[in-house]
Amino acid sequence: DCMNNYVLRTVAANSLLVYNPGETFSGIRGGDTYRNDGGQRGFSPKTPEPYDLTDWQTNQTYYDTANISKAEDSTSYSYASADMTNAYSSKVTKAIRELAFLKPVTSVDTDDYVVVFDRVSASNSGYNKKWLLHTLAEPAVSKSDGSTPISTTGLFWTSARQVASHVATTDADIISADDLSGRLFARVVLPSRHTVTKVGGTGYEHWVAAEDGGQNHLPSSLGSKYLYGSWRIEVEPGTASTDDQFLVVLHPAANTKASMPDVEEITSSTGGVVGANIKDSSANRVVVFSSSTTGANISGTVEYAYTRATTDAYHYIFNLTPGASYDITTYLSGTKRAVKIQSGTRFTASSNGAIAFNINSIKPATVAP
Repeated sequence: DCMNNYVLRTVAANSLLVYNPGETFSGIRGGDTYRNDGGQRGFSPKTPEPYDLTDWQTNQTYYDTANISKAEDSTSYSYASADMTNAYSSKVTKAIRELAFLKPVTSVDTDDYVVVFDRVSASNSGYNKKWLLHTLAEPAVSKSDGSTPISTTGLFWTSARQVASHVATTDADIISADDLSGRLFARVVLPSRHTVTKVGGTGYEHWVAAEDGGQNHLPSSLGSKYLYGSWRIEVEPGTASTDDQFLVVLHPAANTKASMPDVEEITSSTGGVVGANIKDSSANRVVVFSSSTTGANISGTVEYAYTRATTDAYHYIFNLTPGASYDITTYLSGTKRAVKIQSGTRFTASSNGAIAFNINSIKPATVAP
């Protein structure tokens, strides 16, 4: 019961759920039908694992669930992009996850960050999408503006599904969780309007809510000492839509660190990009992706602006045309620093369509181009 309804399922992973209330799950292990967690499909009518290479090649329709389309490593960042659309049933028309690991970039900078950017499209706007993060201990939630999170309800986590001390939905945008001497911060940047739901605690460690109300799937032989986390966070968009994007900045730190740096959402005045400005006082980081719902590369001229936290500001631009050359200029735009990227000769995108630069290496324009 625990293996088939929780441990082997998407709800037990730091992944994405797309909940179609009419979907059934079979072939997880054996031929039975299991609880609808909103997650990835089973392999029915095939077995959960191919017998050999020939079996895999013959039945790729069932077994080929994801493709890592981009991956690279440099001194300042590591980056990967994976298309996992085929891991889901036809309820999902597109699911792409991009990960950017931002490494310390100066001798006095000891902080690193992981930026998670997910594009997910459903065949029906009524299928609730949820971004998951699991923690061993109960996470704390807060708001970046300093106000107290307000209790609310979500598209999936309705008032009927709230459970005192176990299932609680708020309008928070910062999550933190401790384990031993470490602390993990998570800042939800996108969707701009969203809800954050905490799920867990005794009796709800492996809770899977569905149309029948829900059930906890904890193995009785191991009880609360089971190795999986006792809590999880579920982020939902504030409004129903066919296409959604989740952008979350993760910051691992020591448990003596009280808060993570402020994070500013990046949008473009020209061209289609989204991103995050991490206002680290040691080394400002700005991460930018294409805003395309399909993952299409950035095209044409792009301009975006950010609030500078330090003179050195390290920019990471992803989803550019691989191998293409660009010119980058910077200028003041009100109280912000603006960046303009256009076809040129000075910077060449990597084979995965990435460019990284320190804003101080860019000659500022005296007026807006």
